[in-house]
Amino acid sequence: MNELSFEDLKENIVQQDTYKQSKQKRKLFAGIIAPPILFLVMFLIYQVFGAIFGSQIGWFMGLFVYWMLCGLIFSTWLIGIKKIKKLSSPRRLEIKMIPFIIFPVAMSFIFKYLSGTEYKALSVLSGILLVITAFGNGIFEEILWRGAYMELYPNNNFLRIIYSTIWYALFHFASGSLSSNSNDLGLVIGSAFFGIYLAALAKWTDTIWWGILCHILGGLVVVF
Repeated sequence: MNELSFEDLKENIVQQDTYKQSKQKRKLFAGIIAPPILFLVMFLIYQVFGAIFGSQIGWFMGLFVYWMLCGLIFSTWLIGIKKIKKLSSPRRLEIKMIPFIIFPVAMSFIFKYLSGTEYKALSVLSGILLVITAFGNGIFEEILWRGAYMELYPNNNFLRIIYSTIWYALFHFASGSLSSNSNDLGLVIGSAFFGIYLAALAKWTDTIWWGILCHILGGLVVVF
Protein backbone atom coordinates (compact mmCIF):
# COMPACT_ATOMS: atom_id res chain seq x y z
CA MET A 1 0.00 0.00 0.00
CA ASN A 2 2.79 2.38 0.97
CA GLU A 3 4.73 1.35 -2.13
CA LEU A 4 1.73 2.15 -4.33
CA SER A 5 1.30 5.54 -2.69
CA PHE A 6 4.97 6.32 -3.22
CA GLU A 7 4.71 5.41 -6.90
CA ASP A 8 1.62 7.60 -7.23
CA LEU A 9 3.53 10.45 -5.65
CA LYS A 10 6.42 10.00 -8.07
CA GLU A 11 4.01 9.96 -10.99
CA ASN A 12 2.35 13.16 -9.78
CA ILE A 13 5.72 14.87 -9.51
CA VAL A 14 6.67 13.78 -13.03
CA GLN A 15 3.35 15.01 -14.38
CA GLN A 16 3.77 18.37 -12.67
CA ASP A 17 7.29 18.75 -14.07
CA THR A 18 6.05 17.84 -17.54
CA TYR A 19 3.23 20.37 -17.25
CA LYS A 20 5.63 23.11 -16.14
CA GLN A 21 8.00 22.36 -19.00
CA SER A 22 5.15 22.38 -21.50
CA LYS A 23 3.83 25.65 -20.08
CA GLN A 24 7.29 27.23 -20.30
CA LYS A 25 7.67 26.10 -23.91
CA ARG A 26 4.34 27.74 -24.76
CA LYS A 27 5.55 30.98 -23.23
CA LEU A 28 8.85 30.83 -25.08
CA PHE A 29 6.93 30.30 -28.32
CA ALA A 30 4.48 33.09 -27.46
CA GLY A 31 7.35 35.50 -26.90
CA ILE A 32 8.33 34.97 -30.54
CA ILE A 33 4.97 34.72 -32.28
CA ALA A 34 2.89 37.22 -30.28
CA PRO A 35 4.59 40.56 -31.17
CA PRO A 36 3.48 40.67 -34.85
CA ILE A 37 -0.05 39.69 -33.84
CA LEU A 38 -0.19 42.28 -31.08
CA PHE A 39 1.25 44.87 -33.45
CA LEU A 40 -1.58 44.35 -35.93
CA VAL A 41 -4.15 44.42 -33.12
CA MET A 42 -2.74 47.65 -31.70
CA PHE A 43 -2.48 49.31 -35.12
CA LEU A 44 -6.18 48.64 -35.71
CA ILE A 45 -7.07 49.84 -32.21
CA TYR A 46 -5.23 53.13 -32.76
CA GLN A 47 -7.01 53.69 -36.07
CA VAL A 48 -10.45 52.90 -34.64
CA PHE A 49 -9.92 55.08 -31.56
CA GLY A 50 -8.58 57.88 -33.74
CA ALA A 51 -11.62 57.74 -36.01
CA ILE A 52 -14.04 57.75 -33.07
CA PHE A 53 -12.39 60.10 -30.55
CA GLY A 54 -10.02 62.18 -32.66
CA SER A 55 -6.27 61.81 -33.06
CA GLN A 56 -5.14 63.19 -29.68
CA ILE A 57 -7.56 61.38 -27.36
CA GLY A 58 -7.60 58.30 -29.62
CA TRP A 59 -3.79 58.19 -29.53
CA PHE A 60 -3.71 58.31 -25.74
CA MET A 61 -6.49 55.75 -25.37
CA GLY A 62 -4.58 53.46 -27.73
CA LEU A 63 -1.48 53.88 -25.59
CA PHE A 64 -3.46 52.94 -22.48
CA VAL A 65 -4.68 49.74 -24.15
CA TYR A 66 -1.09 49.02 -25.24
CA TRP A 67 0.16 49.44 -21.67
CA MET A 68 -2.53 47.23 -20.18
CA LEU A 69 -2.72 44.56 -22.88
CA CYS A 70 0.95 44.21 -23.80
CA GLY A 71 2.92 45.79 -20.98
CA LEU A 72 0.90 44.41 -18.07
CA ILE A 73 -1.35 41.47 -18.99
CA PHE A 74 0.89 39.80 -21.57
CA SER A 75 4.06 40.40 -19.53
CA THR A 76 2.43 39.04 -16.38
CA TRP A 77 1.37 35.91 -18.24
CA LEU A 78 4.88 35.46 -19.62
CA ILE A 79 6.93 35.80 -16.43
CA GLY A 80 4.55 36.43 -13.49
CA ILE A 81 4.00 39.45 -11.29
CA LYS A 82 6.66 38.42 -8.73
CA LYS A 83 9.43 38.46 -11.32
CA ILE A 84 8.17 41.76 -12.69
CA LYS A 85 8.36 43.29 -9.21
CA LYS A 86 11.84 41.87 -8.71
CA LEU A 87 13.15 43.12 -12.05
CA SER A 88 11.66 46.60 -11.64
CA SER A 89 12.36 47.17 -7.93
CA PRO A 90 14.07 50.53 -7.22
CA ARG A 91 17.84 50.53 -6.92
CA ARG A 92 20.12 52.83 -5.02
CA LEU A 93 21.67 55.49 -7.23
CA GLU A 94 25.39 54.91 -7.63
CA ILE A 95 27.86 57.41 -9.04
CA LYS A 96 28.90 54.95 -11.76
CA MET A 97 25.30 54.87 -13.04
CA ILE A 98 24.98 58.64 -13.58
CA PRO A 99 26.70 58.70 -17.03
CA PHE A 100 24.51 55.81 -18.18
CA ILE A 101 21.41 57.80 -17.22
CA ILE A 102 22.62 61.11 -18.67
CA PHE A 103 23.66 59.59 -22.02
CA PRO A 104 20.18 58.46 -23.24
CA VAL A 105 18.64 61.71 -22.00
CA ALA A 106 21.19 63.68 -24.06
CA MET A 107 20.48 61.42 -27.04
CA SER A 108 16.77 62.15 -26.61
CA PHE A 109 17.49 65.87 -27.04
CA ILE A 110 19.38 65.17 -30.25
CA PHE A 111 16.74 62.73 -31.52
CA LYS A 112 13.95 65.22 -30.87
CA TYR A 113 15.45 67.88 -33.11
CA LEU A 114 16.96 65.66 -35.80
CA SER A 115 13.83 63.55 -36.28
CA GLY A 116 11.41 66.45 -36.30
CA THR A 117 9.34 64.82 -33.58
CA GLU A 118 7.54 67.49 -31.59
CA TYR A 119 4.65 67.44 -29.17
CA LYS A 120 3.14 70.78 -28.28
CA ALA A 121 1.11 70.96 -25.12
CA LEU A 122 -1.69 73.25 -26.25
CA SER A 123 -3.68 72.91 -23.04
CA VAL A 124 -3.42 71.73 -19.45
CA LEU A 125 -5.11 68.45 -20.44
CA SER A 126 -2.68 67.73 -23.28
CA GLY A 127 0.26 68.52 -20.97
CA ILE A 128 -1.03 66.09 -18.35
CA LEU A 129 -1.57 63.40 -20.98
CA LEU A 130 1.99 63.84 -22.26
CA VAL A 131 3.45 63.48 -18.76
CA ILE A 132 1.37 60.35 -18.18
CA THR A 133 2.57 59.06 -21.56
CA ALA A 134 6.23 59.46 -20.60
CA PHE A 135 5.72 57.57 -17.34
CA GLY A 136 3.44 54.92 -18.87
CA ASN A 137 5.83 54.16 -21.72
CA GLY A 138 8.81 54.17 -19.38
CA ILE A 139 7.24 51.64 -17.03
CA PHE A 140 5.19 49.30 -19.21
CA GLU A 141 7.47 49.17 -22.25
CA GLU A 142 10.44 48.32 -20.06
CA ILE A 143 8.45 45.61 -18.28
CA LEU A 144 7.61 43.97 -21.61
CA TRP A 145 10.46 44.58 -24.06
CA ARG A 146 13.33 44.43 -21.59
CA GLY A 147 12.00 42.68 -18.47
CA ALA A 148 9.94 39.84 -19.94
CA TYR A 149 12.45 39.12 -22.69
CA MET A 150 15.49 39.16 -20.42
CA GLU A 151 13.68 36.69 -18.15
CA LEU A 152 12.40 34.43 -20.95
CA TYR A 153 15.60 34.30 -23.00
CA PRO A 154 18.50 35.00 -20.60
CA ASN A 155 21.08 33.25 -22.80
CA ASN A 156 19.79 34.22 -26.23
CA ASN A 157 21.04 37.69 -27.12
CA PHE A 158 19.20 37.75 -30.44
CA LEU A 159 15.76 37.24 -28.88
CA ARG A 160 16.55 39.14 -25.73
CA ILE A 161 18.06 42.23 -27.38
CA ILE A 162 17.63 42.31 -31.17
CA TYR A 163 14.22 40.69 -31.67
CA SER A 164 12.57 42.51 -28.76
CA THR A 165 14.05 45.83 -29.92
CA ILE A 166 12.77 45.37 -33.48
CA TRP A 167 9.21 45.01 -32.24
CA TYR A 168 9.63 47.71 -29.61
CA ALA A 169 10.59 50.09 -32.42
CA LEU A 170 7.83 48.95 -34.78
CA PHE A 171 5.16 49.46 -32.13
CA HIS A 172 6.09 53.15 -32.27
CA PHE A 173 4.93 53.16 -35.87
CA ALA A 174 1.49 51.96 -34.73
CA SER A 175 1.14 54.84 -32.28
CA GLY A 176 2.96 57.35 -34.47
CA SER A 177 0.59 56.68 -37.36
CA LEU A 178 -2.11 58.46 -35.38
CA SER A 179 -0.03 61.40 -34.21
CA SER A 180 0.39 64.41 -36.47
CA ASN A 181 3.35 65.55 -34.34
CA SER A 182 5.71 62.70 -35.17
CA ASN A 183 8.02 61.62 -37.95
CA ASP A 184 7.12 57.92 -38.22
CA LEU A 185 10.39 56.74 -39.76
CA GLY A 186 12.50 58.86 -37.43
CA LEU A 187 10.48 57.65 -34.48
CA VAL A 188 11.03 53.98 -35.37
CA ILE A 189 14.76 54.40 -36.04
CA GLY A 190 15.32 56.47 -32.92
CA SER A 191 13.37 53.96 -30.84
CA ALA A 192 15.47 51.11 -32.23
CA PHE A 193 18.73 52.73 -31.10
CA PHE A 194 17.18 53.61 -27.75
CA GLY A 195 15.88 50.05 -27.35
CA ILE A 196 19.28 48.50 -28.06
CA TYR A 197 20.83 50.74 -25.43
CA LEU A 198 18.17 49.92 -22.83
CA ALA A 199 18.42 46.19 -23.54
CA ALA A 200 22.20 46.28 -23.13
CA LEU A 201 21.80 48.29 -19.92
CA ALA A 202 19.32 45.74 -18.57
CA LYS A 203 21.68 42.89 -19.38
CA TRP A 204 24.63 44.62 -17.74
CA THR A 205 22.78 45.60 -14.56
CA ASP A 206 20.42 42.57 -14.43
CA THR A 207 17.50 44.91 -13.73
CA ILE A 208 15.10 47.11 -15.68
CA TRP A 209 15.02 49.80 -12.99
CA TRP A 210 17.66 51.96 -14.67
CA GLY A 211 15.96 51.45 -18.02
CA ILE A 212 12.67 52.64 -16.56
CA LEU A 213 14.36 55.76 -15.19
CA CYS A 214 16.17 56.51 -18.48
CA HIS A 215 13.01 55.84 -20.47
CA ILE A 216 10.87 58.19 -18.39
CA LEU A 217 13.44 61.00 -18.47
CA GLY A 218 14.04 60.53 -22.20
CA GLY A 219 10.29 60.50 -22.81
CA LEU A 220 9.82 63.76 -20.93
CA VAL A 221 12.54 65.34 -23.02
CA VAL A 222 10.91 64.22 -26.30
CA VAL A 223 7.34 65.23 -25.50
CA PHE A 224 8.21 68.69 -24.16
